[in-house]
Amino acid sequence: MSTLDKDYIYTVLEAVSVAKNKKLKIEVLHNNDSSALRGVLRGGLDPSVVFNLPVGDPDVEKFNLSEGKPVALTLLLAFFPKIIKTNNPNPPQKHVVENEFLRMLRKVHPEEYDVLIRMKDGKLSEKYKGLTKKLVEDAFPDLIKG
Repeated sequence: MSTLDKDYIYTVLEAVSVAKNKKLKIEVLHNNDSSALRGVLRGGLDPSVVFNLPVGDPDVEKFNLSEGKPVALTLLLAFFPKIIKTNNPNPPQKHVVENEFLRMLRKVHPEEYDVLIRMKDGKLSEKYKGLTKKLVEDAFPDLIKG
């Protein structure tokens, strides 16, 4: 199985979705392993990860591909911890977190926009057939904590 463009997580998730069996799905995940992929998988499938964002699509203007190359999720990983609820006694203000998330959504490929919305809402499996918590636990045994 070939390696996909790891900058675009949606291509990996689509390949998992069309892989014919569990072994091939795991092979796709292993061949395209990246910190961005693991972040999206954990964020979307680990029940211990709760996002500090409202549910649903904020419906912001999506990146126009005719205007250039979108920002890869790998470059936005540093922002992920800021949108997850923690026990921090001084968490960032909710409107600040939401505005940062909206800025991030405007910079990514339109398909990655969809991935991020599904990740935060725990709905990756609805679009990507066979992408389950169990599959990810089998592929990356230490990734899912909850």
